Amino acid sequence: MLADSDPPAFPVSVKLAAASINHTHTDIAVLGFSNCVVVLVTQLASIASLIQTTVSLLSDSSAFHSAEDATPHSISDQLSAAAEVPVDIKFILGNPAASATASLYQILATTISQRKHQQAPDDPRPLVLGVGLKLPREYNLSLSADDDNTVDISAFSSTINTCSLSNLDQVTTDHIHLDLEANFAAAHISGCVTISGRTLENGVSTVVLDTQSLDIVSVQLKKDGQFVDAIWKLEDAHPVYGQPLSITLESAEEIRSFCLKIDYVTTEQGNAIQFLTPEQTLGKTHPYLFTQCQPILARSLLPCQDSPSVKLSYSADIRVPKPLTALMSAIATGSRDDGDSTVYSFEQKTTIPSYLIALVVGNLVSAKISDRCAVWSEPENIDACAWEFAEMETILQTAEEVISPYLWGRYDLLVLPPSFPYGGMENPCLTFVTPTLLAGDRSLTDVIAHEIAHSWSGNLVTAKNWEHFWLNEGWTTFLERKIVGRLNGEDARQLSCVIGYNNLGEDVARIGAESPLTSLVPDLTGIDPDDSYSRIPYEKGSLLLYHLEQVLDPVILKHITKMYVLEFQGRSIGTGDFYDFIKHYAQHYLDENAEKRVNSIAWDVWFKSPGMPPVSFSFSEQPQKAAIELAERWWAVKDTLDPSKGFSKDEFVNLLTLQK
Repeated sequence: MLADSDPPAFPVSVKLAAASINHTHTDIAVLGFSNCVVVLVTQLASIASLIQTTVSLLSDSSAFHSAEDATPHSISDQLSAAAEVPVDIKFILGNPAASATASLYQILATTISQRKHQQAPDDPRPLVLGVGLKLPREYNLSLSADDDNTVDISAFSSTINTCSLSNLDQVTTDHIHLDLEANFAAAHISGCVTISGRTLENGVSTVVLDTQSLDIVSVQLKKDGQFVDAIWKLEDAHPVYGQPLSITLESAEEIRSFCLKIDYVTTEQGNAIQFLTPEQTLGKTHPYLFTQCQPILARSLLPCQDSPSVKLSYSADIRVPKPLTALMSAIATGSRDDGDSTVYSFEQKTTIPSYLIALVVGNLVSAKISDRCAVWSEPENIDACAWEFAEMETILQTAEEVISPYLWGRYDLLVLPPSFPYGGMENPCLTFVTPTLLAGDRSLTDVIAHEIAHSWSGNLVTAKNWEHFWLNEGWTTFLERKIVGRLNGEDARQLSCVIGYNNLGEDVARIGAESPLTSLVPDLTGIDPDDSYSRIPYEKGSLLLYHLEQVLDPVILKHITKMYVLEFQGRSIGTGDFYDFIKHYAQHYLDENAEKRVNSIAWDVWFKSPGMPPVSFSFSEQPQKAAIELAERWWAVKDTLDPSKGFSKDEFVNLLTLQK
């Protein structure tokens, strides 16, 4: 970026073009200057994809297709020169300290936005951002060597997963297919799983899978297109992590793909599946089952690499007795009759960790909310569910405005029977929620904002192990409150932050301020993640992002959010990856003052130290005062002859849900 003292530079030529970044249509304007080339884009892209796309376009001017309003000037000389040298990238975010040239870039960007997208002049949405591509002597996107505030992130990157017995560093799973049958009389699921995977290094002769309380019937290995019996063994059981299943591969000389077929039966000792008798359902007529695999219970539903570091696609054929319906955390692709049973088929093309594989079987019906949203429940309360969650599409659209486009196809909601013991579970395409959310006034639907936010943080960008759980829940809690703030106003967000901060203090006091389990990245070696569960990763993680937003600016944090999702979607990451991303972003996207503010954050204390966060927070007190003052007025007249005098119904009705 040019220094503030540099005189304004004006483009000697302009060319408009169309391209594709991350499979999304993008309008590009290339501005040729005397000392640099500037590219304006209408699609936010990751650093890597932006570099690749820009360099490719600059290397081949024939790739551009002129728009009708493009000027006839040629910039082939500037493009050729730029293509021969690497580039340094800076995003211009409307910083008032930016140079006059930067302001010019913004004006041009706004002009193009208004022309190409009919954007109103007073529309604040940053549809177009300027990218200055300068021609430096050296090109290096690594962190500065003289950065004295760099945190040692090795502690956050050394272990893939401490809660799995699978050989995760040697093999990985790409796809699984489930062919299963639900047997309510025997209270088990039986069938087979077909696992397609590959080795990650030479010399690997064994695949080790996680299992827990499964009866393994047979294991086969695909050879020359046919499945043949494999050599396998259930190893000694671990008291927390189950029993590893070791399977021998025939060839260990080179990296290779493999396909395994495992027949098995679940048992009552497994914790992933809960069978309900008809009496435990709302309708009292049919049995019901649902699964809950988070955090490490998928291994009692199927043999797998039960680690969030492994992201896989899956398909399934599920046989259930008539008239029951099966649903999964995937897109339904069809069903067929088979005697007294129905076989339902599903496919999840977006890769997910094993804990997001979910199944429900019961007497289920649906109500359409929108073209991509529906609510499912037992027939007895489907009307109440449809009314209560009628705003699902609005919440989903708001989440897209806050984050980025929704990539999962459908967002359906399943309201489970009263015996469901959880508030909600973010299973892709099919969120599970408790029926206690049916308040009759849509006052508890903030839970839906949280589960919808998981579609990006947790499901799309996943913590690589449970020590980094805050990357799932901290981000989700932060985004949930941004969505709630967009829907109900900043007061609603601030009040939620106050309640969350108080909950954090209570959990820290309960667990112990010096307990390692109150750190943002705890050591869970030998510990069941369920035993370490608390509000710490939710609230402390959310506060870190809230603090980052305060240190920078909401507009910049929104851009960071979009870039973070684009950079890591489809991947499992650790805290070290997050920290590295923020440091790179600060160095290459922000001005010097903003970068210094980012570097001043006590990152190591946030990540490693137990107890409350290292900074204090001051949230708006106004939403609290309104509720407290009304309560005090009520209390003051409680003993009068007519306590309702001087009050109106609207004073209570108009309060936010959290104020009530």
